[in-house]
Amino acid sequence: MRWIVYGVVMLCLAACNSRPFVPALLPTTASLDTEATALMQTKNAPPEGFSTVSFPRVDQTLIKLSGWHYEALLVFEGIYARTTRPVAARADLQVWYDQVGSARRAAATLETDLDAATPPIAYEGVRLGPDTFLVRDGKCERASSAEAKTAVELTAGDILGGIQTAQSLGEKAIVNNAQVWRYGLLPDTIVLPAVGQGADSRFSNLRGELWVSPQANAVMRYYLTVDVENVTLFSSPLPVTGTLTLQYDLYDVGHVPNISVPFGC
Repeated sequence: MRWIVYGVVMLCLAACNSRPFVPALLPTTASLDTEATALMQTKNAPPEGFSTVSFPRVDQTLIKLSGWHYEALLVFEGIYARTTRPVAARADLQVWYDQVGSARRAAATLETDLDAATPPIAYEGVRLGPDTFLVRDGKCERASSAEAKTAVELTAGDILGGIQTAQSLGEKAIVNNAQVWRYGLLPDTIVLPAVGQGADSRFSNLRGELWVSPQANAVMRYYLTVDVENVTLFSSPLPVTGTLTLQYDLYDVGHVPNISVPFGC
């Protein structure tokens, strides 16, 4: 249990910070496609009230929906800053939610070279009303501690962050079986809770996409890749330099999943 709690604490450290980190990037953002023609924007304008959106936590509105499932991924590949020593980190999170049943299931893994004291972490957590269960290494325990409940309540916003503001690009599509509009990503609006910066930190070559469903008032897809230099990741003791990749997809909006006591509990 202590490694589960420690790993979740690593993932949640920035979420406890009341001032989420918004990076100031170098001016290398031409690949973001942040402008569309006026004709396209008019023809494919989103519904009223959605010309601009704000999702500082990418999954922040989902509690209002009856049911859903999402997948979130953070991958870092690079080196310790000012060395040639390689370093990598990967955090996966899948979450299922049933509003009426007050049920939530979270499956998380964390693998990192950032701290030698942290082994790979993998767990499944289920909340059914007032009851919480955790499964790790094939063993189940009924958990009542605040730390265990925090593990079950881990969110994509804790790991990936989100977008302070984004403007519609006038592009409409179907993503994950939902009608969505695309929004532009600008460097000074990206929120990265897993990343810490110092005086010599640098961010460049940001590229990605953001698709929002006005009907659900939810982000359906958020992909981001950015090159980072001299930053800390998950409060790592040493700064790192490399490429950070974020991926988030929301599925089955309005469909209530079957969430039950984990096998063996």
